[in-house]
Amino acid sequence: MMEGRKYIDAVRTFANYAIVLMHAWAAQTYVTRGTWEYKSWDFICNAVTAAVMPALFLMSGYLLAKGYEHFSLAWWKEKLTRRVKRLLVPYLAWNALFVGFYLVASHAVPRLHQRVVAFGLTTWKGAISKVISFMANPIDMPTWFMRTLLVYVLVAVVLAPLLKKRKGVVAYLLLAGWFVFSWQMKWGARMCFTYPFYSILAFTIGMHLSLANKSPFEIFKSRWLAPLAVVGMAGLFLHNIRWHWDYSPVRDISFLMMMPLMFCLGPTLGRVADKIKCWKFVKDSSFFLYTGHFLFCSMVLHSLGPLLGFWQGPGKLTFLIVVFCTLGVVVNLSAYWLGKRVLGKVFGVFDGTL
Repeated sequence: MMEGRKYIDAVRTFANYAIVLMHAWAAQTYVTRGTWEYKSWDFICNAVTAAVMPALFLMSGYLLAKGYEHFSLAWWKEKLTRRVKRLLVPYLAWNALFVGFYLVASHAVPRLHQRVVAFGLTTWKGAISKVISFMANPIDMPTWFMRTLLVYVLVAVVLAPLLKKRKGVVAYLLLAGWFVFSWQMKWGARMCFTYPFYSILAFTIGMHLSLANKSPFEIFKSRWLAPLAVVGMAGLFLHNIRWHWDYSPVRDISFLMMMPLMFCLGPTLGRVADKIKCWKFVKDSSFFLYTGHFLFCSMVLHSLGPLLGFWQGPGKLTFLIVVFCTLGVVVNLSAYWLGKRVLGKVFGVFDGTL
């Protein structure tokens, strides 16, 4: 059990850093498209890093179902309370902070003023929708994952007992029906960053493994699954080229093919974690990094990017991405360190430790 916990912490932490790299793709706005450098980073940021998403959903379902024997109010209250503190409170706090920051800073930064208008923050309805909504994209975009998990915690009230009966066949048939229905209704594009099908399926598989007392690190330990993940990355990359923001089942299939990768790497990531001297700080701060990098890393990128207009040659995109993932991360983690010391327990609304 201790090894499993260690691997889960390692996968979660490295996944949070991978999501920072994913959003470092914002640097592409400052370079010429179509170069080999551009295409290479496109693949890394938008396909390779995406492998962490289905793994995170699976782990969330796995941990939620831990200790479940049959539905009881006590079990439900405990699980829901913990996730309200860990997910809902930080979700609301970060998105409210973002809205306030955008509205104030937009008076001095033209780029942010454009965002304020685009996001509809000039009206109460538009501002509130970016903080409290089940469907609108949150202004702190990475936090869509947290909102989705909260909804799945509610859905788990139905899923858990279904997975305990008839080996979960009824639950998977219902999910298959939901997939066909949503596809026929052409809801796929709308759900890409709200409730994509791969996410609920991965979450359900995680719950099922937990209820069956099976560890995902055992189920997905075969190294033969790694090439499958690479095929999934290629599939997602080709989907982004062919359909972009439109939807096709290739997207969900690609994510599901990538799902085993982080569990294959779990023991390796655990060994890497053991060699990092400041691992506790890295692990404890990674949630704040995940929720805050859209602000802090982006501020660093968009402060530096406009100053490099003279540089249009090779290496610029690589440089900006490295800056996003190094200097941006340093600023982000410095804010975490300072916030912990100045705000104390109140800071828990931002790092999920209430």
